Amino acid sequence: MKYILAAFIGISFAALLSACSFMPKPLNNPAVSTLGKKCTTSGHWSYVWIHDRDAELRASKEYCNE
Repeated sequence: MKYILAAFIGISFAALLSACSFMPKPLNNPAVSTLGKKCTTSGHWSYVWIHDRDAELRASKEYCNE
């Protein structure tokens, strides 16, 4: 019984580690914008934006005033 429980825990741990190894864009190359409210042209807003480091953030403070 001990071996079955140990095998189950080992397999579960391995599955958990393998599930966390793939990070979708932009989380595989993250950049965090400066803090402050920024908006997109479609009306979405946030104080923190996580975006791809190689791409420019399209949200800005100017879009919030419109």
